[in-house]
Amino acid sequence: MIRSRKQIIWDYAATLKLFEEVSKVGEMDGNLKLQKLTFLAELEGLKIGLAVSHFKFFRYNYGPFSKDLVGDVQQLTDMGFCTAGRKLTKRGQFILDYIKPEIERSDAASNAFALFGRIAEEYGRRGGKSLMNSVYRMVVPVYDLGGQEVRVEKIPFHTDILVPTCEKDLTEVIPFDAEMITELEEELETQPELLDSENPSYQKSVKEALARLSRTVNA
Repeated sequence: MIRSRKQIIWDYAATLKLFEEVSKVGEMDGNLKLQKLTFLAELEGLKIGLAVSHFKFFRYNYGPFSKDLVGDVQQLTDMGFCTAGRKLTKRGQFILDYIKPEIERSDAASNAFALFGRIAEEYGRRGGKSLMNSVYRMVVPVYDLGGQEVRVEKIPFHTDILVPTCEKDLTEVIPFDAEMITELEEELETQPELLDSENPSYQKSVKEALARLSRTVNA
């Protein structure tokens, strides 16, 4: 099942939160660690009935892997919300600060963000290969096998392991209303150069906005 618009927005925020928590104890040193930490977070969410994110994981070369996660992180990097080293930029921190009141008003969202903190605290100091080896030894419920629990290294290749969007018993944790979803979507899609006051495109957009304002006032 394809992620909805609001689920994608939440997943961006959840990924930024994971980056923030990992930076407190270590580094997100590569995609292997990113994939395994996110998988562990979703697995823990499954145990307590929370859809902490909506990334589908299937069995691939190095264990559970999510294509959507790769795409989301690349988008966050390209748009200037995190560095190539998976550290938050000012834009990324702004997003987390902006949504903080909404998170705090929602028990489910607060629990999801707290879970990212626990995952980072428990696993964030370890490297990607170490995490991969630990995940290989885990016994997990496999979506494509009807929830049957199987040791990860024994799961057939290309088998879907976790599919949060298809789990009926998971509680949705997204605390944003439609207006906030739109605001976040606009912020997440704004090209970085349009925020640079020295950039001609930024200066042009400001002039156009002022001209529109002037016409409105004088109408």
